[in-house]
Amino acid sequence: MQLKLTPDQLVKISPIIDKTAVQLKRMRRDTAWRAHAVILGAHQEMAANLTDEQRLKLQQIDDRHRHQVRGRRLADPPPEPSASP
Repeated sequence: MQLKLTPDQLVKISPIIDKTAVQLKRMRRDTAWRAHAVILGAHQEMAANLTDEQRLKLQQIDDRHRHQVRGRRLADPPPEPSASP
């Protein structure tokens, strides 16, 4: 390790690193779900301007993407933000 932490420092710093890892994981999950929602909305808007054949192709693209996402398995959707802090 580059910092050459003492055992005492390691005991104090490890929980900070663990907490940060959890926060970053949650942030990545939330961002992935927001991006998914934006793309889905865009595809719904686009569909109104496409032919039946193009809509079918877009649906196939969405299905393929959904299958790929399942492979990476996004966590459950993030909870709705509450009104209270």
